[in-house]
Amino acid sequence: MKERPPLSDGALAGTLAEGWGVAAASVEFLPVGDDSQAGSFRVVAGDGRRWFVKVRRGPVEPGAVLVPMFLRDHGLGQVVAAVPAAAGDPWRPLDGFTVLLYPWVEGVPAMERGLAGGQWVALGRFVAALHGTVLPPALAATVTREAFVPWGAGPVRALEARIDRDRPGDRLRQELAGLWRAHRIEIGVAADRAERLGRVVAAARPRLVLCHGDLHTANLLVEQRGRLAVVDWDGVLLAPRERDLMFVAGDHRARFLEGYGPVTLDPTIVAYYRWEWVVQELADYGGRVLDDRLGAETRRQAVAEFRGLFAPGNVVEAARAADRRLGLSRARGRRAGRPAGGAGGSRPPPPGRPGG
Repeated sequence: MKERPPLSDGALAGTLAEGWGVAAASVEFLPVGDDSQAGSFRVVAGDGRRWFVKVRRGPVEPGAVLVPMFLRDHGLGQVVAAVPAAAGDPWRPLDGFTVLLYPWVEGVPAMERGLAGGQWVALGRFVAALHGTVLPPALAATVTREAFVPWGAGPVRALEARIDRDRPGDRLRQELAGLWRAHRIEIGVAADRAERLGRVVAAARPRLVLCHGDLHTANLLVEQRGRLAVVDWDGVLLAPRERDLMFVAGDHRARFLEGYGPVTLDPTIVAYYRWEWVVQELADYGGRVLDDRLGAETRRQAVAEFRGLFAPGNVVEAARAADRRLGLSRARGRRAGRPAGGAGGSRPPPPGRPGG
Protein backbone atom coordinates (compact mmCIF):
# COMPACT_ATOMS: atom_id res chain seq x y z
CA MET A 1 0.00 0.00 0.00
CA LYS A 2 1.15 3.51 -0.78
CA GLU A 3 -1.33 4.93 1.75
CA ARG A 4 -1.27 3.95 5.37
CA PRO A 5 -3.78 1.26 6.35
CA PRO A 6 -6.38 2.35 8.95
CA LEU A 7 -4.45 1.09 11.99
CA SER A 8 -3.23 3.38 14.74
CA ASP A 9 0.31 3.30 16.12
CA GLY A 10 -1.13 2.38 19.51
CA ALA A 11 -3.13 -0.58 18.19
CA LEU A 12 -0.14 -1.91 16.28
CA ALA A 13 2.21 -1.41 19.24
CA GLY A 14 -0.27 -3.21 21.51
CA THR A 15 -0.39 -6.23 19.20
CA LEU A 16 3.41 -6.39 19.03
CA ALA A 17 3.68 -6.17 22.82
CA GLU A 18 1.02 -8.78 23.46
CA GLY A 19 2.07 -11.18 20.73
CA TRP A 20 5.86 -10.87 20.57
CA GLY A 21 6.86 -8.97 23.70
CA VAL A 22 8.22 -6.14 21.52
CA ALA A 23 7.90 -2.77 23.28
CA ALA A 24 7.62 -0.31 20.38
CA ALA A 25 9.27 3.07 20.98
CA SER A 26 8.37 4.30 17.46
CA VAL A 27 6.19 3.11 14.60
CA GLU A 28 6.81 4.44 11.07
CA PHE A 29 4.68 3.63 8.02
CA LEU A 30 6.73 2.79 4.91
CA PRO A 31 5.04 3.44 1.53
CA VAL A 32 6.98 0.62 -0.14
CA GLY A 33 6.21 -2.54 -2.06
CA ASP A 34 3.78 -3.32 -4.84
CA ASP A 35 1.02 -5.11 -2.94
CA SER A 36 -2.21 -3.15 -2.74
CA GLN A 37 -3.46 -5.33 0.14
CA ALA A 38 -0.44 -5.08 2.44
CA GLY A 39 1.18 -2.26 4.39
CA SER A 40 4.69 -2.05 5.81
CA PHE A 41 6.05 -0.45 9.00
CA ARG A 42 9.44 0.05 10.60
CA VAL A 43 9.28 -0.39 14.35
CA VAL A 44 12.06 0.60 16.72
CA ALA A 45 11.81 -1.14 20.09
CA GLY A 46 12.75 0.36 23.43
CA ASP A 47 15.98 -1.65 23.41
CA GLY A 48 16.96 -0.06 20.07
CA ARG A 49 16.30 -3.14 17.96
CA ARG A 50 14.54 -2.53 14.64
CA TRP A 51 11.78 -4.68 13.18
CA PHE A 52 9.88 -4.87 9.91
CA VAL A 53 6.12 -5.28 10.37
CA LYS A 54 3.78 -6.32 7.58
CA VAL A 55 0.02 -6.01 7.87
CA ARG A 56 -2.17 -7.75 5.29
CA ARG A 57 -5.84 -7.02 4.78
CA GLY A 58 -7.76 -10.18 5.64
CA PRO A 59 -6.17 -13.61 6.16
CA VAL A 60 -2.81 -14.76 4.80
CA GLU A 61 -2.01 -17.83 2.75
CA PRO A 62 -0.52 -20.18 5.38
CA GLY A 63 2.13 -21.57 3.04
CA ALA A 64 3.44 -18.07 2.28
CA VAL A 65 4.40 -17.73 5.96
CA LEU A 66 5.08 -21.30 7.09
CA VAL A 67 7.28 -22.39 4.16
CA PRO A 68 9.85 -19.58 4.61
CA MET A 69 9.97 -20.42 8.33
CA PHE A 70 10.72 -24.05 7.45
CA LEU A 71 13.41 -23.10 4.95
CA ARG A 72 15.11 -20.73 7.40
CA ASP A 73 15.02 -23.33 10.16
CA HIS A 74 16.48 -25.99 7.85
CA GLY A 75 19.58 -24.18 6.71
CA LEU A 76 18.60 -21.65 4.05
CA GLY A 77 19.80 -18.58 5.89
CA GLN A 78 19.13 -16.24 2.97
CA VAL A 79 15.39 -16.63 3.54
CA VAL A 80 13.78 -13.72 5.39
CA ALA A 81 10.94 -15.38 7.32
CA ALA A 82 8.43 -14.18 9.87
CA VAL A 83 9.23 -14.43 13.57
CA PRO A 84 6.69 -16.55 15.47
CA ALA A 85 4.88 -14.93 18.36
CA ALA A 86 5.65 -15.91 21.94
CA ALA A 87 2.82 -18.46 21.95
CA GLY A 88 4.12 -19.97 18.71
CA ASP A 89 1.53 -18.33 16.45
CA PRO A 90 3.06 -17.30 13.11
CA TRP A 91 0.84 -14.20 12.94
CA ARG A 92 -1.71 -12.23 14.95
CA PRO A 93 -5.04 -10.63 13.89
CA LEU A 94 -5.76 -6.92 14.27
CA ASP A 95 -8.96 -5.15 13.17
CA GLY A 96 -9.45 -7.04 9.92
CA PHE A 97 -5.71 -7.26 9.18
CA THR A 98 -3.10 -9.94 9.83
CA VAL A 99 0.10 -8.78 11.53
CA LEU A 100 3.46 -10.40 10.73
CA LEU A 101 6.78 -9.55 12.38
CA TYR A 102 10.12 -9.84 10.54
CA PRO A 103 13.70 -9.06 11.48
CA TRP A 104 14.89 -5.79 9.99
CA VAL A 105 17.30 -6.37 7.09
CA GLU A 106 19.78 -3.59 6.42
CA GLY A 107 20.09 -3.96 2.68
CA VAL A 108 19.47 -2.43 -0.73
CA PRO A 109 17.23 -4.07 -3.36
CA ALA A 110 19.32 -5.74 -6.04
CA MET A 111 17.12 -3.99 -8.61
CA GLU A 112 18.75 -0.72 -7.50
CA ARG A 113 22.25 -1.91 -6.70
CA GLY A 114 22.74 -4.81 -9.11
CA LEU A 115 24.54 -8.08 -8.32
CA ALA A 116 28.23 -8.85 -8.76
CA GLY A 117 29.30 -12.03 -10.52
CA GLY A 118 29.91 -13.94 -7.29
CA GLN A 119 26.49 -12.94 -6.00
CA TRP A 120 24.86 -14.43 -9.09
CA VAL A 121 26.70 -17.67 -8.35
CA ALA A 122 25.50 -17.56 -4.74
CA LEU A 123 21.95 -16.93 -5.94
CA GLY A 124 22.22 -19.96 -8.22
CA ARG A 125 23.27 -22.16 -5.29
CA PHE A 126 20.39 -20.84 -3.23
CA VAL A 127 17.80 -21.52 -5.93
CA ALA A 128 19.20 -25.02 -6.52
CA ALA A 129 18.76 -25.78 -2.81
CA LEU A 130 15.25 -24.30 -2.87
CA HIS A 131 14.25 -26.37 -5.89
CA GLY A 132 15.70 -29.47 -4.28
CA THR A 133 13.72 -29.05 -1.07
CA VAL A 134 11.10 -31.69 -0.23
CA LEU A 135 8.53 -30.34 2.22
CA PRO A 136 6.85 -32.52 4.85
CA PRO A 137 3.44 -33.64 3.53
CA ALA A 138 1.43 -31.52 5.97
CA LEU A 139 3.38 -28.39 5.04
CA ALA A 140 3.30 -29.19 1.33
CA ALA A 141 -0.50 -29.33 1.56
CA THR A 142 -0.51 -25.60 2.42
CA VAL A 143 1.32 -24.67 -0.80
CA THR A 144 -0.44 -23.86 -4.06
CA ARG A 145 0.16 -26.49 -6.74
CA GLU A 146 0.51 -25.11 -10.25
CA ALA A 147 -2.54 -25.97 -12.35
CA PHE A 148 -1.46 -24.04 -15.50
CA VAL A 149 -4.69 -22.05 -15.53
CA PRO A 150 -3.65 -18.37 -15.78
CA TRP A 151 -5.31 -16.53 -12.94
CA GLY A 152 -5.46 -13.23 -14.79
CA ALA A 153 -7.25 -14.37 -17.96
CA GLY A 154 -10.74 -14.39 -16.46
CA PRO A 155 -10.35 -11.10 -14.55
CA VAL A 156 -8.93 -9.45 -17.69
CA ARG A 157 -12.05 -10.33 -19.68
CA ALA A 158 -14.27 -9.22 -16.80
CA LEU A 159 -12.41 -5.90 -16.61
CA GLU A 160 -12.82 -5.36 -20.35
CA ALA A 161 -16.56 -5.95 -20.09
CA ARG A 162 -16.76 -3.58 -17.13
CA ILE A 163 -14.78 -0.86 -18.90
CA ASP A 164 -17.02 -1.17 -21.97
CA ARG A 165 -20.18 -1.13 -19.86
CA ASP A 166 -19.50 1.51 -17.21
CA ARG A 167 -19.11 5.22 -17.62
CA PRO A 168 -15.46 6.18 -17.16
CA GLY A 169 -16.01 8.18 -13.93
CA ASP A 170 -12.91 9.92 -12.57
CA ARG A 171 -9.76 10.84 -14.48
CA LEU A 172 -7.89 7.66 -13.52
CA ARG A 173 -10.70 5.46 -14.80
CA GLN A 174 -10.73 7.50 -18.00
CA GLU A 175 -6.99 6.99 -18.45
CA LEU A 176 -7.36 3.24 -17.95
CA ALA A 177 -10.24 3.07 -20.43
CA GLY A 178 -8.13 4.91 -23.03
CA LEU A 179 -5.17 2.60 -22.51
CA TRP A 180 -7.41 -0.45 -22.72
CA ARG A 181 -8.92 0.69 -26.02
CA ALA A 182 -5.45 1.41 -27.42
CA HIS A 183 -4.21 -2.08 -26.54
CA ARG A 184 -7.44 -4.07 -26.79
CA ILE A 185 -6.11 -6.50 -29.43
CA GLU A 186 -2.87 -7.12 -27.54
CA ILE A 187 -4.78 -7.72 -24.30
CA GLY A 188 -7.07 -10.25 -25.96
CA VAL A 189 -4.11 -12.04 -27.52
CA ALA A 190 -2.36 -12.22 -24.14
CA ALA A 191 -5.34 -13.86 -22.41
CA ASP A 192 -5.87 -16.35 -25.26
CA ARG A 193 -2.17 -17.16 -25.52
CA ALA A 194 -1.78 -17.77 -21.79
CA GLU A 195 -4.76 -20.11 -21.70
CA ARG A 196 -3.70 -22.04 -24.82
CA LEU A 197 -0.12 -22.53 -23.63
CA GLY A 198 -1.39 -23.50 -20.18
CA ARG A 199 -3.38 -26.37 -21.68
CA VAL A 200 -0.33 -27.57 -23.62
CA VAL A 201 1.92 -27.53 -20.56
CA ALA A 202 -0.68 -29.16 -18.31
CA ALA A 203 -1.08 -32.03 -20.79
CA ALA A 204 2.68 -32.69 -20.66
CA ARG A 205 2.62 -32.93 -16.82
CA PRO A 206 6.06 -31.41 -16.12
CA ARG A 207 7.81 -32.09 -12.85
CA LEU A 208 7.07 -29.62 -10.08
CA VAL A 209 9.55 -28.24 -7.54
CA LEU A 210 9.29 -25.74 -4.70
CA CYS A 211 9.50 -22.24 -6.22
CA HIS A 212 9.66 -18.75 -4.78
CA GLY A 213 7.34 -17.67 -7.58
CA ASP A 214 8.42 -14.01 -7.76
CA LEU A 215 12.20 -14.24 -7.83
CA HIS A 216 13.14 -10.98 -9.51
CA THR A 217 15.75 -8.55 -8.24
CA ALA A 218 13.23 -6.36 -6.39
CA ASN A 219 12.81 -9.26 -3.95
CA LEU A 220 16.54 -9.70 -3.35
CA LEU A 221 18.23 -7.48 -0.78
CA VAL A 222 21.99 -7.01 -0.77
CA GLU A 223 23.29 -6.59 2.76
CA GLN A 224 26.31 -4.46 3.65
CA ARG A 225 28.79 -7.34 3.39
CA GLY A 226 27.30 -8.51 0.09
CA ARG A 227 25.16 -11.30 1.51
CA LEU A 228 21.81 -11.89 -0.20
CA ALA A 229 18.46 -11.88 1.58
CA VAL A 230 15.38 -13.24 -0.21
CA VAL A 231 12.09 -11.55 0.74
CA ASP A 232 8.40 -11.61 -0.26
CA TRP A 233 7.38 -15.27 -0.28
CA ASP A 234 3.71 -14.52 -0.95
CA GLY A 235 3.88 -16.33 -4.31
CA VAL A 236 5.50 -19.57 -3.10
CA LEU A 237 4.18 -22.56 -5.05
CA LEU A 238 4.95 -25.99 -6.46
CA ALA A 239 5.70 -25.41 -10.14
CA PRO A 240 8.19 -26.24 -12.89
CA ARG A 241 11.60 -24.72 -12.26
CA GLU A 242 11.02 -22.40 -15.21
CA ARG A 243 8.77 -20.33 -12.95
CA ASP A 244 11.83 -19.05 -11.06
CA LEU A 245 14.48 -19.43 -13.73
CA MET A 246 12.69 -17.25 -16.29
CA PHE A 247 13.80 -14.28 -14.19
CA VAL A 248 17.49 -15.04 -14.88
CA ALA A 249 18.55 -13.98 -18.37
CA GLY A 250 21.15 -12.11 -20.35
CA ASP A 251 24.75 -11.67 -19.27
CA HIS A 252 24.08 -12.94 -15.73
CA ARG A 253 22.78 -16.35 -16.74
CA ALA A 254 26.20 -18.03 -17.09
CA ARG A 255 27.32 -17.00 -13.59
CA PHE A 256 23.96 -18.03 -12.11
CA LEU A 257 24.30 -21.49 -13.66
CA GLU A 258 27.76 -21.87 -12.09
CA GLY A 259 25.90 -22.08 -8.81
CA TYR A 260 22.67 -23.69 -9.96
CA GLY A 261 24.12 -26.32 -12.27
CA PRO A 262 23.43 -27.10 -15.93
CA VAL A 263 19.80 -27.01 -16.98
CA THR A 264 17.81 -26.82 -20.20
CA LEU A 265 14.65 -24.76 -19.94
CA ASP A 266 11.57 -25.89 -21.79
CA PRO A 267 10.61 -23.02 -24.15
CA THR A 268 6.90 -23.91 -23.99
CA ILE A 269 6.84 -23.57 -20.20
CA VAL A 270 8.82 -20.33 -20.34
CA ALA A 271 6.40 -18.91 -22.92
CA TYR A 272 3.45 -19.91 -20.76
CA TYR A 273 4.84 -18.16 -17.70
CA ARG A 274 5.70 -15.05 -19.71
CA TRP A 275 2.14 -14.71 -20.97
CA GLU A 276 0.72 -15.74 -17.61
CA TRP A 277 2.72 -12.90 -16.07
CA VAL A 278 1.31 -10.43 -18.60
CA VAL A 279 -2.33 -11.24 -17.86
CA GLN A 280 -1.63 -11.29 -14.12
CA GLU A 281 -0.22 -7.76 -14.31
CA LEU A 282 -3.02 -6.52 -16.54
CA ALA A 283 -5.65 -7.87 -14.17
CA ASP A 284 -3.88 -6.65 -11.04
CA TYR A 285 -3.13 -3.08 -12.11
CA GLY A 286 -6.39 -2.66 -14.00
CA GLY A 287 -8.32 -3.92 -11.00
CA ARG A 288 -6.54 -1.49 -8.70
CA VAL A 289 -7.60 1.49 -10.81
CA LEU A 290 -11.25 0.45 -10.52
CA ASP A 291 -11.04 -0.32 -6.78
CA ASP A 292 -12.46 2.68 -4.95
CA ARG A 293 -11.29 1.27 -1.60
CA LEU A 294 -7.71 2.13 -2.56
CA GLY A 295 -6.15 5.55 -2.18
CA ALA A 296 -5.51 7.99 -4.99
CA GLU A 297 -1.73 7.47 -4.99
CA THR A 298 -2.07 3.68 -5.24
CA ARG A 299 -4.52 4.06 -8.13
CA ARG A 300 -2.31 6.65 -9.89
CA GLN A 301 0.65 4.33 -9.67
CA ALA A 302 -1.49 1.47 -11.01
CA VAL A 303 -2.31 3.49 -14.14
CA ALA A 304 1.38 4.21 -14.67
CA GLU A 305 2.31 0.56 -14.19
CA PHE A 306 -0.46 -0.56 -16.57
CA ARG A 307 0.85 1.81 -19.23
CA GLY A 308 4.39 0.57 -18.68
CA LEU A 309 3.49 -3.06 -19.36
CA PHE A 310 3.48 -2.27 -23.10
CA ALA A 311 6.73 -0.26 -23.04
CA PRO A 312 9.93 -1.58 -24.67
CA GLY A 313 11.72 -4.04 -22.42
CA ASN A 314 8.68 -4.76 -20.25
CA VAL A 315 6.56 -7.89 -19.85
CA VAL A 316 4.62 -7.82 -23.13
CA GLU A 317 7.83 -7.57 -25.12
CA ALA A 318 9.36 -10.40 -23.04
CA ALA A 319 6.35 -12.61 -23.78
CA ARG A 320 6.64 -11.96 -27.51
CA ALA A 321 10.34 -12.81 -27.36
CA ALA A 322 9.50 -16.09 -25.59
CA ASP A 323 7.07 -16.91 -28.40
CA ARG A 324 9.80 -16.28 -30.97
CA ARG A 325 12.19 -18.61 -29.12
CA LEU A 326 9.45 -21.21 -28.94
CA GLY A 327 8.95 -20.95 -32.70
CA LEU A 328 12.67 -21.41 -33.31
CA SER A 329 12.76 -24.41 -30.98
CA ARG A 330 9.88 -26.05 -32.82
CA ALA A 331 11.52 -25.41 -36.16
CA ARG A 332 14.75 -27.03 -34.97
CA GLY A 333 12.77 -29.94 -33.58
CA ARG A 334 11.07 -30.56 -36.93
CA ARG A 335 14.39 -30.43 -38.78
CA ALA A 336 15.87 -32.95 -36.34
CA GLY A 337 12.87 -35.26 -36.60
CA ARG A 338 11.62 -34.59 -33.06
CA PRO A 339 8.01 -33.77 -32.17
CA ALA A 340 7.25 -30.06 -32.22
CA GLY A 341 6.27 -28.54 -28.88
CA GLY A 342 5.99 -30.47 -25.63
CA ALA A 343 6.87 -29.51 -22.11
CA GLY A 344 8.95 -32.17 -20.47
CA GLY A 345 12.53 -31.37 -21.44
CA SER A 346 14.00 -30.09 -18.18
CA ARG A 347 16.42 -32.33 -16.32
CA PRO A 348 15.35 -33.63 -12.88
CA PRO A 349 15.68 -31.25 -9.93
CA PRO A 350 19.15 -30.98 -8.43
CA PRO A 351 19.77 -33.21 -5.43
CA GLY A 352 19.98 -31.83 -1.94
CA ARG A 353 17.87 -30.30 0.76
CA PRO A 354 18.06 -26.80 2.22
CA GLY A 355 21.63 -25.89 2.94
CA GLY A 356 22.94 -28.47 0.47
